[in-house]
Amino acid sequence: FDEVEEIRKRYQVPRNMLYVEITESLLVYEGDVLYQEIERFRQAGYEVWMDDFGSGYSSLNTLKNYSFDEIKIDMAFLSHFTDKSQNIIQAIIRMAKKIGMHTLMEG
Repeated sequence: FDEVEEIRKRYQVPRNMLYVEITESLLVYEGDVLYQEIERFRQAGYEVWMDDFGSGYSSLNTLKNYSFDEIKIDMAFLSHFTDKSQNIIQAIIRMAKKIGMHTLMEG
């Protein structure tokens, strides 16, 4: 947080023009530490996004336990696009909207 703030101030970039991306896999290994840092960034006015949602580490507990402004759905869903994958993507988007998160489809 301190490093990001220092660089942001040096270049006079407003916080609302920056966002912090946390890869979902990192939450598996560094969850406790990241929880505090995610909250610190969000309280300071940064948007925090979860990157690579659906890349193999997806857990509904992640969405329940952490506050993200946006989830970036992994492009692997598009590599073999089927009716089933389309239904999954639609369900993820509906769920994200219901809990107040934006979505972005990578790829």
